[in-house]
Amino acid sequence: MNLTSKSKELLETELKKIQENGIQADRKNMKHNMHTQFADPFEFAREYVVNSYDAKATECYISGRETAETVTIIIRDNGKGMNYQRIQDYFKIFRSRKDDPDVKAIGRFGVGKMSVAAMPGLLLFSGITSTGKECWRFETDTLIDDRPVKLECIEPVPPMGTKFEITILKTMSLSDMLSKIYEILYKYVRYLKINVFFDLPVVDKAQNPIRKKLSKGVWEYGPKSLGREYTIFINETPVEVVMGIGSYEHELYQNKVFITSKYNLLSFGLEKEIIVPNLMIRINSEVFELTFGRHCLSNESILIGLVRELRESVLPQYFNYLTTSYNEDLITNSPEIIARVDEMVIGLLSLNQNNKAWSTFPLFNVHGSSRISFQKLSDDIIKNDIVYIEASENEGIDYSMFNANVLKQHQPEHGLELVQKVFGKKVINLDLNDTVIEILNNNEIILSSEEKEFEKFLVFQPKQEVIDRILNNGNINSGYHSDKFFDIQKELENSLGICEEARIVEQDITSLKWKVNYLVERDGKTSCYSRKFLISDKKIILNLFHPEIRQFIELSSINARLAAHWAMAMCLSDPKLLPHITPDAREDILLIDAMSRISSDGDFIENREAISSNKSFMDFLRDIKNKGNTGGFFGS
Repeated sequence: MNLTSKSKELLETELKKIQENGIQADRKNMKHNMHTQFADPFEFAREYVVNSYDAKATECYISGRETAETVTIIIRDNGKGMNYQRIQDYFKIFRSRKDDPDVKAIGRFGVGKMSVAAMPGLLLFSGITSTGKECWRFETDTLIDDRPVKLECIEPVPPMGTKFEITILKTMSLSDMLSKIYEILYKYVRYLKINVFFDLPVVDKAQNPIRKKLSKGVWEYGPKSLGREYTIFINETPVEVVMGIGSYEHELYQNKVFITSKYNLLSFGLEKEIIVPNLMIRINSEVFELTFGRHCLSNESILIGLVRELRESVLPQYFNYLTTSYNEDLITNSPEIIARVDEMVIGLLSLNQNNKAWSTFPLFNVHGSSRISFQKLSDDIIKNDIVYIEASENEGIDYSMFNANVLKQHQPEHGLELVQKVFGKKVINLDLNDTVIEILNNNEIILSSEEKEFEKFLVFQPKQEVIDRILNNGNINSGYHSDKFFDIQKELENSLGICEEARIVEQDITSLKWKVNYLVERDGKTSCYSRKFLISDKKIILNLFHPEIRQFIELSSINARLAAHWAMAMCLSDPKLLPHITPDAREDILLIDAMSRISSDGDFIENREAISSNKSFMDFLRDIKNKGNTGGFFGS
């Protein structure tokens, strides 16, 4: 609905009337609902200390008395008190007046006074307030029932100030109740500019009452925490931000009265919550609007812009401050701070890997080098297509021989988890028992020209006319006239037609990269004779140490296309390679590959006699067929 200027004016007028006169309808139920919003019944103490602050009090005193059945809590202050009109306002819901522009009011609507109604067993609520010119005494019971408030004028008029007395049924001793109230006030108002004193129900050795002062907190994170303060603006309202290194905490305040720590102030609004360890954040602003119970924001959407500003502006500034201080005595002599910063960087990288403030921070411990940053590690992985994690038991392993970075086991907490999450299959964990790697670059073994030539034919490039011919069930004899093709033609005729899945996964097969190399154990030196090939992401490395792969190399000297086809067929028979492909689709893909390799002059099977005369090699092929169960094509 679009509001006109007149309707807006009428709405604002009506809202102003409600704020001035209070809501009168169904007061009993509304009061009940309000007081139940306070999670802890003792939070009434927070509200009354805050009210004292709003009344410009500099001191607040809390004491009490008890009988066998009741406990009475007394709260008095040296504020400016309430006149007759203010007393009337006080007992009306949704009515609150703050006349002094120098005092920043906390909360809104004036519902905090109802917090005392949350006290179980409330019997009596009374008080006396003086402006220095007039003084009034008031008394009522539960505040929930619509019973009248007794009000009487007091003369002579005492000095300014207000005193409240709350009497409840006794469920704990006065001493325990005062201790509970102390905890509540320390949590919420220790940064508020008002002194709070507790008159305890005990005496010292001289029989004098003992008075205890509420401990004051230091708002700024201290030098040992590398604290820093910033100011940003949200909707033109200043927002005070304090950051430091210590125990993880994100806190919101209004006028330095604690509101909540329930929000993640770095990932609020993101799909996934990300924790940045050891980063302490305090935010204080009037931009926050509070619910009745004061434990969360009623305008949570304001946090989206605020959190974005923290991530993109304040946090990089603070981290740059940290790195500037990194070599100063404070940090150099504090391994604990270094460890906390390292753990924090891991969280920041999870939040944003592209921010140079922390992506260029020296973080990861590697063999043969000083610490390197995430950016350097990422660049090296792109260059080498691999990174290693050292074995836990690494005696005798020369990591200087490796062809890429070897990360040490000792890293900042969750550091290795981040690397494995970001770089996936490019990470080779040498701690795994079956780890096999390619032989390193700095070795004496060089691929022969025969091996390199064989590698050229390790590629799946189906000819479109072959696929069209199979799909159309056409005449496969076109272009093939020699009698020596009879056997293979017969086999292909029996295999006409490819399954629907083969058409879909063709792209998966085409994207595979094939190569040959010598595979070694995790020490980078010991030859591996047990593995025929290594699957690394979408790369397949045939192991030139393995005797069966050597026979493919031998066959390639007679017919490289045929040797490459059989080698690829052997790999495709392993369900670990592209496990989502069914056996039928694998067989059809091999059929496509075989037909694509046949040229019109028949060089796919030329020198057939030379191949078939090699008894050991033919036995080898039959063994491949039996192990791989790859179908009839191997029988041709």
